[in-house]
Amino acid sequence: GGNGGNGGSSGVITSGLGSGRAFRCLTPRALVLPGKKFEVVFEYTPDSLALVESFWRFSIDGHGIEVPFVLVGHANEPNVYMETPSLNFKALMVGHEARDEVVLVNREIIPFSFQFNEKSFHAEGLGAVLKVSPLQGTIPPESSLPVKVSFTPASESEFNFNVVCNVKRKPTPVTLNVKGEGYAIRDSLVSETADGMPVELVAGQSNVLDFGAVQLNEKSIQQVTVVNSGKFNFDFAWKFPADIAPSLAGVIAVHPEIGTVPKGDRTVCTITFNPRARLVVRNFRLACNVTNGRSYPVVVSGMGTQPLLRFSFTEFDFGTCFQYQAGMPLQQTVLTVTNEDASEISLDCLFANTPWLEVTAPMTMLAPGGSVDIPVVFYPRELRTYREVLVFEVNGLSTVQVAVTGEACAFRVELAKGSPKLVNFGALRVGQSLTRTVKLVNKSPIPVTLNVGPAATLQALRRRRISVSPASNITLRPKGTANVTLKFAADQRIPAFSEDLVVESVGLVKPLCAVAGSCQGLDIKLENDHVPFGAVVQKSRASRRVIMQNHGDIGAHFYWDPAQFLPDFTISPCEGYISPGMEVSFEVCFQPQELSPDVRYEGLVCEVEDAPPLHVTLTGMCVPQPAQSDVLKFSTAVRQRETKSISLTNRSLARWDLKPVIENDCWSGAELLQVEVGQTKAYEVTYCPLTMTSADAKHVGSVFFPLPDGTGMLFNLQGVAEAPKAAATLQREVPCKTAYTELISVHNWLKRPQRFKVAIELATRNAGDPAGSTTLRGLDYIDVPGLLRREYKLHFYAYKEGVTNARVVFRNEHSGEYLFHNVTFKSTPPGVINAIALTTPVRQLITHPLTVENPLAAPVTFTATCTVPEITVPHTFTVPARAEAQCVLEVLPLRVGAQQARLTLTSAELGLYQYDVNLVATAAAPERSMHFKVGLGGQQTSTFRFLHFGKTKAEYTCKAEGADFTVDKSVSAPASTGGGQGVEVCVDVTYEPSRLGDSRTTLVVESAAGGEYLCPLVGHCTAPKPQGPFVVKAGGSTTILFRNVFPHATTFNFSVDHSAFQVKREETIASKKSHHLTVSYKSTAKTSRMGKLVVAAPPTDGQAAPVTWVFYLKGLTDR
Repeated sequence: GGNGGNGGSSGVITSGLGSGRAFRCLTPRALVLPGKKFEVVFEYTPDSLALVESFWRFSIDGHGIEVPFVLVGHANEPNVYMETPSLNFKALMVGHEARDEVVLVNREIIPFSFQFNEKSFHAEGLGAVLKVSPLQGTIPPESSLPVKVSFTPASESEFNFNVVCNVKRKPTPVTLNVKGEGYAIRDSLVSETADGMPVELVAGQSNVLDFGAVQLNEKSIQQVTVVNSGKFNFDFAWKFPADIAPSLAGVIAVHPEIGTVPKGDRTVCTITFNPRARLVVRNFRLACNVTNGRSYPVVVSGMGTQPLLRFSFTEFDFGTCFQYQAGMPLQQTVLTVTNEDASEISLDCLFANTPWLEVTAPMTMLAPGGSVDIPVVFYPRELRTYREVLVFEVNGLSTVQVAVTGEACAFRVELAKGSPKLVNFGALRVGQSLTRTVKLVNKSPIPVTLNVGPAATLQALRRRRISVSPASNITLRPKGTANVTLKFAADQRIPAFSEDLVVESVGLVKPLCAVAGSCQGLDIKLENDHVPFGAVVQKSRASRRVIMQNHGDIGAHFYWDPAQFLPDFTISPCEGYISPGMEVSFEVCFQPQELSPDVRYEGLVCEVEDAPPLHVTLTGMCVPQPAQSDVLKFSTAVRQRETKSISLTNRSLARWDLKPVIENDCWSGAELLQVEVGQTKAYEVTYCPLTMTSADAKHVGSVFFPLPDGTGMLFNLQGVAEAPKAAATLQREVPCKTAYTELISVHNWLKRPQRFKVAIELATRNAGDPAGSTTLRGLDYIDVPGLLRREYKLHFYAYKEGVTNARVVFRNEHSGEYLFHNVTFKSTPPGVINAIALTTPVRQLITHPLTVENPLAAPVTFTATCTVPEITVPHTFTVPARAEAQCVLEVLPLRVGAQQARLTLTSAELGLYQYDVNLVATAAAPERSMHFKVGLGGQQTSTFRFLHFGKTKAEYTCKAEGADFTVDKSVSAPASTGGGQGVEVCVDVTYEPSRLGDSRTTLVVESAAGGEYLCPLVGHCTAPKPQGPFVVKAGGSTTILFRNVFPHATTFNFSVDHSAFQVKREETIASKKSHHLTVSYKSTAKTSRMGKLVVAAPPTDGQAAPVTWVFYLKGLTDR
């Protein structure tokens, strides 16, 4: 300052001892006016943390005034630092860059310049491993500056840098510790040669994998091992060409295509070559790419080959054939398969024989150059077109298909219109002739070559002097005709006759016409012209009857000369008359007197009136009485053995070497029997009949033992062959609804082939089962070579549970002999026929038709049940005879989730059908949202309506989060009638907001039986609207109802805008409670006056201003 005066004083400030660098005077010279003050400014800029003193002097020019003073400064460390003192880049692949950022912070009020020391993060010989940006700059006061740090390791090693940042006027530099590690991928790929030698694949160059020749559908693999010899895991991925040809799709595969190889470990990748068609693969390029590593190109080549198997045909058309019937020549062909390959090939026919096509193709191995003939037999049993595909599996890998087609037509060779079905020649006389003609027409669509027959009938007609021309090889084209001529030339008496002619072609026989006629004359014959009496004991008597028959139209006398019968025979009567159509019986007696091995009277004559004589020959044998009179009787089932013994005693003086002679092949015994002197020995005779006997036709035989002395012993044998026993008894358990084939071994006991007609006789069947619910079927005939066995396929199918007993009889139609097998099939409960997968959102009705077939000849009624109530099925439905119907499943799930149901269809005729139903119910979309809009203090109620689909009464719980929405705790829903028709249920929702703005929540209506319903609730609360006016009379009061809408007790302030209205100043009202406000009015004014009551609430959460309600008031005068 200075003394008083008008001019002012000029002062100078100079520095003295001490540090003058830290302090600087910003106003070293100035003029101070009288009576004024002046401020001198010093700047302190320390460069160390030590205490600093600086001595200064203040002087005034011209006055000799000097004032010394000292400045003392104490400095603190500038608050400049790194926000993050360290960075750790961890492991990073060599040559790759990682970036991060740190923040340099200045908490001081002045700026600071900084500079990073590059030597602090420089690695010798490795280049710029760490980079910092910016390297220098100025950081403003009270601010921060981002610093970018990048780390690029150049070698496999660990790095640790203490990065130094020098800040001007900061004694201690700012440091940043940066750590990191460099690593490299150590990858390699190794494959194996055919002899197992490892081969390392070269990165960046094409590596060839040749699969060579691979059969179709066969898989050939080569393994490539990915080796990780580094210290860190790495990922790999196989890359396929982007433009793979459709023919190569799925042919070449790699597993796994992607993966991770742990450090020090290896992963084996399998490259599979699986050709499905004949192809050649060349230069198919793959690549195994190691993440952040090298790439290994792989070139795959290979060839898909098919075994050189030649089929004589791949399509065969039998053409149009006549409908098959038993006995017809077979429509067959032979498929020849030849192995033209250099290795063995297995061939298996996957075709299952059908009633119309039979393929005999057992699994076989074909040697190189070998071949096999496969018979294919066509049985067109129905009038329709046939097509079947025979599938042959080659080497168990590929298949070859052979198409077989054909068509069946009816055999329609008939008499042309106008041709008689009865060709009647009438009664001719001997020497007359007559000709008749019939016309044949072929109404079949194919040519036919036929014969007129049968042969026996033609032969019978020829004997009756009727010729048929032509009778054979008559060829008729479609719609063609031919004449057949019948000529009757009678040259002798021919009785009335009638023969049926037929046409025969390809094993089919069809009636043609009947031929009748006669030629009258004399025809007398003996029933037998030779009467053998056999062996008759000397001086005994045997008699036989000889019948004379008159088949002619005229009677005649006859005469036997009795003398020609003597001495050993007699006949009675010797003469008489025989009328037309009559018979005369003659009794001839044989009374031998002398032993003779052959008594024979030949050509004994019977004279007939007006006709040639008749002749008869009588023979016999006179033997002594037999030594053995007992008959050895046998009884056993046909083709079963029974053995009995005959005791022989040698009472002679020499040993017997006997060779028994057995008559009748039904018995057998030893070829030679030795009986020592005085010894009794048994000779076993075995009875094994191959044919059955009847009550009056038993097997008769004998065994004769010729003795050395010229005598012998004869034993008569008698055998009874009863019906055969069961060849086998088979018992099987087969699930219902499952096709099963039983192989029955059929044995031919004869040395010649036999054809057996097969009859399947159901012994017992479940009571009430309709025909067709259980089927047993097989071929009608089976041919078995002599003394061999052949398998007969018996097909069984049952629709319902039960036991089926049957007898399968194999009968030779010519001999009547048969054998049979007893079979018992127990039909067990069926398993699950099919699984039905259904997916739908809850409460969304879907239907699923299930097709049910009825193979029976009568309608079948099914009863349907399901274990899950959400799946509705018809209680009963009917399937027409031999038709299909649909059982429609209605699915309406009510709760989210997956569940498994068992659908059961039951019928009395077809039994049980079971299906698994896998139902997945997904969540339904929320219901349509409900919107509310109301002023604060008011409320709004709306109704949420939903459909209840449950079939039972349900109790729904209702809840809505938040205090602004209220609903009833529960609501009852009556049972639904089903069929997708729900029952509407109403829930009242009340919106009473407690604050301004929007409120959102979700209404949840839930029931264990009906599921869950979600409805979004959206409420918008506006400012309260003014209400009123409320009328108040002078000197009186009125009451206004006010409700606290807030979720807590609140103190409200009440104010009016005119002193004539009076109200209580404040009131605390409990949450959600109503309060009656009393407003009084006192005024002497002569007119009415308007006023306003304001109710104010303190600000709520999130609101700056208080909430107010306005009620208008109207005060009335007494007048």
